[in-house]
Amino acid sequence: MLRMPHTVYVDDSGTDTFARIVVAAYCVSSVRNWKEFERRWRRIARESGFEHFHMTAFASCRKGAWCRDCNKGKTTAKDHPWREWDDKKRERVLHRLACTVERCVQHGAGIAIAKEDYEKNVVQSGLAVLAPEAAGKRYFTFAIQACGGNSAKWRKMNNISVPLKFVFDLCDKEQREENVKYFFSANPIFPPKKDGIEQWFVPDGIAYESRKNTVQLLAADMLAWTSAKIRVWELFGTMHPDALTVGLILGSRNKLRFGSVYSNHFKDWADKELAMRKAMKNGETV
Repeated sequence: MLRMPHTVYVDDSGTDTFARIVVAAYCVSSVRNWKEFERRWRRIARESGFEHFHMTAFASCRKGAWCRDCNKGKTTAKDHPWREWDDKKRERVLHRLACTVERCVQHGAGIAIAKEDYEKNVVQSGLAVLAPEAAGKRYFTFAIQACGGNSAKWRKMNNISVPLKFVFDLCDKEQREENVKYFFSANPIFPPKKDGIEQWFVPDGIAYESRKNTVQLLAADMLAWTSAKIRVWELFGTMHPDALTVGLILGSRNKLRFGSVYSNHFKDWADKELAMRKAMKNGETV
């Protein structure tokens, strides 16, 4: 039985208005492993010449093809030093960072959903009329709930009995409330068989921190971004080259997984949830 302290870092990708794919991701490891992760990550940053990292910013900004913010002058070479790197340096640094994540994280998963699938099968379903609170107010909430179920299953399989500390990226009050309500509850797609996640949720074990200060969140950031790009590839047949590099490394030992909730998953869940809610409303045995 694993009794050493563990911390779970949770991040997202694609929560802006224009994104078609939304992802939640989490990475779990021991406190000792996370300290090693931070040492390695900060050494790579120091040697490579960057201070702050964000996978989306890195992937969208390169030599000869700056990102929108750099073109508009909102960010500079100090913010995005990789915009001046040649392809070999980009590949080398990204490879080192991804290997650091894969080496130091014990378990993690990224769950991707297409907004269109969620809209069609949940938002526009009878469930949304009868019980609008069933899956939260935001696309991200359903993805994070799926992450909660996955992490509960991992805990059960590894006989982890000690409470885990959770660290989320900074977000607004409404999202914080939904994190607590849905991450730490029974999961709609991947429910734990028993010993539900709420039995090991410790309220004072939750923190909200910035990726700029807490580099461990960048492990979940990288996993979330890559999961989103894999879902884009499934839907549209295009794969970002950085996603291919990172995906092959993170998935090399099956500790870190890329998952999706598909249209039929949403429909099946919404239909079953609706039937259960109707039965409860009519006083029937569920």
